[in-house]
Amino acid sequence: MWLSSAGRSLLRNKLRTIFTILSLIIGSASFFSMFLLSELAPRSIENSAKLLLGGDVLVQSYLKPLQSNIVNDIFQDMGEIDSHSSSYVGQSMVQSKNKTTSVILKGIDTKTYPYYGENQYPGIRSLQANEVLLADNAADRLQVKVGEKIWLPSASDGSLHEYKVKGLVLNVQESYGDADIFGAAYLPLNEAANLLNAPAGSTNEILIHWKAGTPKTSWQAELEKHLPSATLTDTKERTDESLAQAKTLLLLLQLFSLLALGISALTVSNTMKQAMSTRMRDIAVMKAIGVRSRSVAGTFLTEGILIGTIGTITGIVTGLLVSTWLTSYVGKMLAIPLSWEFSWKVTIVTFAVGMLMALISTWIPLKGMLIVSPMQLLLEGNHQIPSYRVRFWKRGLLLLLISLVVAFYLQKTLFLGSTESISSRVVLSFLGILLIIILVSIFVKVCSSAFSFIFRVVGSMRKLISPRWFIPFHNLSSGRKRYGLLALILSVGVASAVSSELFADNLTQSVSQQLETEAKGNLLITSSLVESEAVKEAFQSLDIKKWTEGVQMNGLLSSINGSEATSLFQQKSDGNKFFASNKLSIEGVDPSLASRSYSIIGGRDLIEDDSSHKTALLLEDYQQLGIKTGDTVEVTMGEKKIPFKIVGFFESGFVKTVGMRTTKDILSKYGAPNRVMFSIDGGTLTTGLLSELNGVLPASAMAYSVSSTASESLNSMIRMISVFFSIVTLFAFITAILTIGNQIVISLLRKRREIAIIKAVGVSNGKTLRSILLENFVLSLVSGTAGTGIALLLTTVALKLMFKLPVLVDVKWVIYGIGLCVITTLSVAWIAARPALLTKPTQLLQTNQL
Repeated sequence: MWLSSAGRSLLRNKLRTIFTILSLIIGSASFFSMFLLSELAPRSIENSAKLLLGGDVLVQSYLKPLQSNIVNDIFQDMGEIDSHSSSYVGQSMVQSKNKTTSVILKGIDTKTYPYYGENQYPGIRSLQANEVLLADNAADRLQVKVGEKIWLPSASDGSLHEYKVKGLVLNVQESYGDADIFGAAYLPLNEAANLLNAPAGSTNEILIHWKAGTPKTSWQAELEKHLPSATLTDTKERTDESLAQAKTLLLLLQLFSLLALGISALTVSNTMKQAMSTRMRDIAVMKAIGVRSRSVAGTFLTEGILIGTIGTITGIVTGLLVSTWLTSYVGKMLAIPLSWEFSWKVTIVTFAVGMLMALISTWIPLKGMLIVSPMQLLLEGNHQIPSYRVRFWKRGLLLLLISLVVAFYLQKTLFLGSTESISSRVVLSFLGILLIIILVSIFVKVCSSAFSFIFRVVGSMRKLISPRWFIPFHNLSSGRKRYGLLALILSVGVASAVSSELFADNLTQSVSQQLETEAKGNLLITSSLVESEAVKEAFQSLDIKKWTEGVQMNGLLSSINGSEATSLFQQKSDGNKFFASNKLSIEGVDPSLASRSYSIIGGRDLIEDDSSHKTALLLEDYQQLGIKTGDTVEVTMGEKKIPFKIVGFFESGFVKTVGMRTTKDILSKYGAPNRVMFSIDGGTLTTGLLSELNGVLPASAMAYSVSSTASESLNSMIRMISVFFSIVTLFAFITAILTIGNQIVISLLRKRREIAIIKAVGVSNGKTLRSILLENFVLSLVSGTAGTGIALLLTTVALKLMFKLPVLVDVKWVIYGIGLCVITTLSVAWIAARPALLTKPTQLLQTNQL
């Protein structure tokens, strides 16, 4: 009986049921997929630690490259080492027929590298001197396929060397510099060393393969003794690094899933309230003839269970489909071999959470209904369920239960890589989450009250406007508490959808703007020094009259005030990849020019008199090493060690392109650079001019656009992350919109008598629809404006704290946020209102069906 009654109730109001179940489906699907990912990612990282590392131990000595013959002698004396594979890593420009960009260049021993995961490097054992393996992200940016050619410049003479792409490397993350941004190219060791102009026999990366049965703790002290300047990483440390990288991402995903699930719970609760309120007279009759409250409650609990069962099971099935894509995408983002697996644990927990949420959302309004007297319900008029105030201890118990469920859900991610027992993790998570839920509850109360006040003010305008718009403004005022909560839900959905797009757009624009400012143009041309005159002739042939010429070369920051700099870099390199290498990108500037592509934040700028003195500016980050104005640093350029007096520091940008600046004359005299760089402001004709330049430049020259290539590496990664989070935040936004639709249906059901009277006196459906749409237009306009404002605030704080970047407010994102909210809300309102408007007045008065 209960089941058939619940089924009839759900079918009686199909639109309300559809909105409710869809909301629960999205909430359950997001919970299932995020929970499954939080289970799969740590397990995949731990199981593939050796694949991620390539060996048993990775030795990195970027600050002070090692000599292969010395390394061989050391390792021969260590009986635990079965073999080792030497590599040399650096950064280089790379050119294809379509693009020019940067890449991490890695020279490897093709016979032994890697010890684990050889299948990720197709054809590596037969790699020839004129062949290269490319990371898939580098190949995507260069727009090359297997079998096509690329060109790499030689650091010794500036000439371009041609290589054939033999294969693509997938899911491999190098740890050198910005390899996660630029990608890597793999060449035979000697070939890469020649291109990077490395000293003969040098190596800065070594993979070690242990003999079987080697104790895990016996090697570290001995290796540290023989290689004091090197960093040692074993499989456990690499696992911890990968887990730390995944932790923030997984936590954000889980929080968004909880947001969607929470909004779904509110939708179910509102649906059950409305279902009970429309059947109060039936309930009164049942109670009057002696039907026990338990039987009455059973009818509505069955309806809640039915909603929970359909929504949760369908959500799990949907989550299975979503999680396959999500797993693949996250694996690509984190560069880990992440494979999808089905989990009964995740399925059972998701089903239990969905059912528990449906039962709690039903039980709270049900308690209010059970305390109503039958005599009150038999009187004429509409009846609302009285607010049931849950006792303090019961509310506390419910809060503890919710906190415990959330703690169990988040504990693994919060303590990712921790050795704490599961009970300790759950307890600590529980205490933190309990505090957060209390604070969030206060925040919701304050914000919904603020929105309620806004709707009260808006509603008071009904006395000042045309009488035909009186009803929508009156409804906003009279239902301000409900509209306040709806506006908060909708604004959170808008904020989550807009902030990810706004954040990515600001990073992309800031990177392009910074690089173009530093380059003094949007086109860069680099060539060997001996062909610089040929480049100028090419400019003249294209009627290019203005360009900026500069020189750049790489060096090593060897000592500070006469003391070895390696130890200082080692101290700062823990947790800061910038100091993992003492490599310096040095730019020669013309001090006679009035304009500068950088900003001085300490000391003074270079002046013309510095052209006869060895003075320099350093990037502000080097102040962390204790360097001050007036100090002397020694820089190794080729075979020479040149002392420079530091006269100032220039501001660091999001992308650190240059580490040191000195005058062009000093750099040319002491550094002997072999390549020269030209910058041109191509204006809006960048694409056409770039094509013409590549047709007339000499063989050693490369021309590329700053915005489309130099910054494209970073921007492609930003876009990938942005697309991912946009899709994830869409879950929360869609759930919020479905909640709005559900509320509109419920509101119309409650006002069916008023709608029937309006239709009976001859008011057209068009006017009634416009009244309903105006009411929801004001709601969506307020919510969209507030949500967009929150997104701007969050983006401003994040960019300032994380990257020290200003927010570039583009009006398109304001329009996007408000427009997205208004259009979707009005669409849902139209769908929800249409059945009521097509129903005859007599039917509206006789039935609860819409």
